[in-house]
Amino acid sequence: MLMNEKNTPITNAKCIYSVYGYITLPVGKSIFLKIAKLSYELYEDESYQYIFEPFYEVLEGLENRTDIPGINLELKHDKYYRVNLTPIFISNRTFPRSRVEARKLLKERNLNYYSPMLWLMDSDYTYTGDSLLLKSQNFFDQLTEIKESKNIYRHILYVLQNLGNRSNFKIGDILVNNLNRAIMIKMYMYQYKLVEHTYYQKLSKNVGRSKIEISIVLMKEVIFLYEKKIITLNEAMTRLGIKSESTFYRRLKEYRNLSKNIV
Repeated sequence: MLMNEKNTPITNAKCIYSVYGYITLPVGKSIFLKIAKLSYELYEDESYQYIFEPFYEVLEGLENRTDIPGINLELKHDKYYRVNLTPIFISNRTFPRSRVEARKLLKERNLNYYSPMLWLMDSDYTYTGDSLLLKSQNFFDQLTEIKESKNIYRHILYVLQNLGNRSNFKIGDILVNNLNRAIMIKMYMYQYKLVEHTYYQKLSKNVGRSKIEISIVLMKEVIFLYEKKIITLNEAMTRLGIKSESTFYRRLKEYRNLSKNIV
């Protein structure tokens, strides 16, 4: 890439404000992979720059190629600069200052000034072009922790959660860090796909196991209605075709136990 005023970093001005977040790839409902750090810096002469710092050790572990819009990752730069220019990653996911509803949109995010990056950070907005999100470190700090477990499904989630957060941690005697993160992501993403399918299949089979086959969808619906006291015990048993209260409660306990394994 040829250097010009749009990608040459600012070095001769005083920075008066900065903020950063992480470009994040979600996997399912529980796993979030940091693929790059994105920083914004404002200088006292009103110039500004965005800085992209890709995490190649994460990107190289993904099965499918994941691009950051507007950034040529094939160049393998440690940092990419966008100077006095809002990058495509931000502009595609936000709105211009001149938009009629701009003030309302800022107010919804508790902002009293126009800041595309802060508006996008941890917002619920989803972009149709890809599944990438912009998340703060606070978001990662507040994620519900998936603890290490002998349950293989939860163990895989635990490992992927730490891999995605770029933590250094141990799996047995193996120290996981940036040197082996890519291969570990490849291994555990593959296992995640296999085990996720197996667990959902197991839940479907086990809930409907025994003398009477019960649809997993029906079981879920009836238990929801029963627990919300919308239908009585007898009505729930009738809908499921169960004649014994002890059988019903056994099925209910079995369903709850199995559901805990699905994150």
